[in-house]
Amino acid sequence: MLKDLRGRLNKFFMHFVSELVITEHHPPDDRIIQWLMDCVTFKEQTSRDFSVFHTDEVIDPTPVLRSFLLKLFIQYPTLDEHLDCLVQSWEEENGRFKVQKMAMLVDCYQVNGYYKYTHV
Repeated sequence: MLKDLRGRLNKFFMHFVSELVITEHHPPDDRIIQWLMDCVTFKEQTSRDFSVFHTDEVIDPTPVLRSFLLKLFIQYPTLDEHLDCLVQSWEEENGRFKVQKMAMLVDCYQVNGYYKYTHV
């Protein structure tokens, strides 16, 4: 039951962000972008550690949501500067999470490139 609720909340979050927060003509405030970028950042925590009752977490930190947000950032050139800052912060890291983040970023660029190429 909780898993179903979490799935519906994730879908609502993705729809809300893509339709109302990040739009083509009106990029959101820098603080909102930074919060969304923080949602993409890996923490040494698993999805099992996530709880509806944690007040400092709003969305489930799964790869699906992280890659969704990255694809959205890549889609809008107005967010390039923010994306560059995020990647630079990842480059300063060491270890497994750095590789996972970079691999996810490459995958998101591939998916966006494929989508643009096939829907021209």
